[in-house]
Amino acid sequence: MERVERTREFPASGGRTPSDVATLLLELGRVVKARQFYAEGDPALAELVDRGFRSFRAEIERHGRLELEIGPSGVRMAEGNDPAFRGRLDDLARELSRGDVRALRLDKSLDLRAFGALVDALAGAPKPAEVPRQVGDAQGGEGREKARSAPTREEAASAPPSPGQALLPEAAGSEAPPQAQEKSAPTLDRAPLEAPPSDERGARLVALLRELDSCTDHARYPELASRAGKEGAALFEAGFPDEAYRTMRVLGMHAADLSRRSAPQRELAAQQLAELATGARLEALIARACARGAEASIRASQLLLQLGARVVPILLQRIEVEKDPHRRGQLAGILIAIGEKATPELVRVMEGGDLRRARTAARFAGEIQNPAAVATLRRLMQRPDSELRREAAKALVRIGHASAVEALVEALERRDDGVAALAAYCLGATGSPRAFDALREALPRALFRGDFELARELVRAFARFGRSEAAPDLAAILARKSLLKRRLLRELKLTAIDVLAKLPGSAELQALAVAGESRDAQIREAARRALARRPAPSAA
Repeated sequence: MERVERTREFPASGGRTPSDVATLLLELGRVVKARQFYAEGDPALAELVDRGFRSFRAEIERHGRLELEIGPSGVRMAEGNDPAFRGRLDDLARELSRGDVRALRLDKSLDLRAFGALVDALAGAPKPAEVPRQVGDAQGGEGREKARSAPTREEAASAPPSPGQALLPEAAGSEAPPQAQEKSAPTLDRAPLEAPPSDERGARLVALLRELDSCTDHARYPELASRAGKEGAALFEAGFPDEAYRTMRVLGMHAADLSRRSAPQRELAAQQLAELATGARLEALIARACARGAEASIRASQLLLQLGARVVPILLQRIEVEKDPHRRGQLAGILIAIGEKATPELVRVMEGGDLRRARTAARFAGEIQNPAAVATLRRLMQRPDSELRREAAKALVRIGHASAVEALVEALERRDDGVAALAAYCLGATGSPRAFDALREALPRALFRGDFELARELVRAFARFGRSEAAPDLAAILARKSLLKRRLLRELKLTAIDVLAKLPGSAELQALAVAGESRDAQIREAARRALARRPAPSAA
């Protein structure tokens, strides 16, 4: 994946920069999202996990152990006072906090198995019976925060189940021998070739699918796959949607089977799946993906992921009209998991004339975080619809690439109503050094034009960076005088005082002390209150 530009950044003691870490965590977020839809052992999931693991290992080899803190303000590097990663990593921070993770420490003992276990934990996947030692190190380290030991039987009985964990009935006695589990009946999701058919036509379809599954003849496979697709579609029209779904499941398994299927067979299976999953049959597949049953939802979601960009338009449409939050969340998760393959269709929709659909597409372009969408989002920042501009700006923050930051910097100079202020707000959420410099450069220009609304937003953005380099700019505001715009200037000065109270450093104290002697009573009292809120300097 593309890396965020590393020029003029503020590296930690080991040479690691916030952009290095942001890139890693965005990669982790994608793997976690994919894990929520791909089954364990799926080749596509294995590839994503392996890529994420190699990224983390390479970073650890370069710069040593990685330590992060997770809190209400987002994810923060533990070394020094580096800025929190906001906007782009809010979703991952929520996943970590939901799992009661407060710190993340990864060192050279991290291996692929431990990384996979961390992904499973964040995605709410069922945990294996034995967790390797490195998982505890990856999630909590060997120092201040160690992984919790296995709960006692009493604790396990009283604790709520973890996400994805089934509730099991308590055994009659603690020493009772394990009971032999009754073999569950095959289902379309678990074993589509073994699940009982709907009627005689369904039985003939099952026989055809079994013949297809055992076929090794390259010349005969296309004919069997075509017949299966047509018969599955006919049975759907006859009122047997389960048989169409059975056919999709078999074709989907063939399309992803790297061990038993040749490349031409996989391509044919994917083609037949795409032809079958259209119209009402696609709608039925989406309904299964949104079902509450975990297994049915996962298997149907996997088929939608295999269909890829083809299903993006209907997913966008369904997300817009869906009222149920569970179903809407499931649809959104599938669209995000499709990933960069969805970007061309999102770009097409953003450039279309449907404003509501364009706003939705812009939001998901930000979720997918593909820099290929930046050019279109930049153009959306120039459109007259304020809601569309807001979604485009938020998407640029989430993408976080250098080109996305430049698009927001460019918008600082726009004179359209509210565009520059929106860009300033969003730049404050990027944590980018380029954004910080651009905000400082824009402040005197805004004051020269008398644009106090923009100036206030620029000042507020300084607070989100938490950097003392902004102190001279804020002190200059407090020293300004105006006869014609006294009220607006006073409001700006009060905002500057509030920001100075939050920034570290002696220059901030001096600026507040000067303002504390102002002849303006409001400014004077605000500055004195700000000084009182700041912690006293250390004796050293």
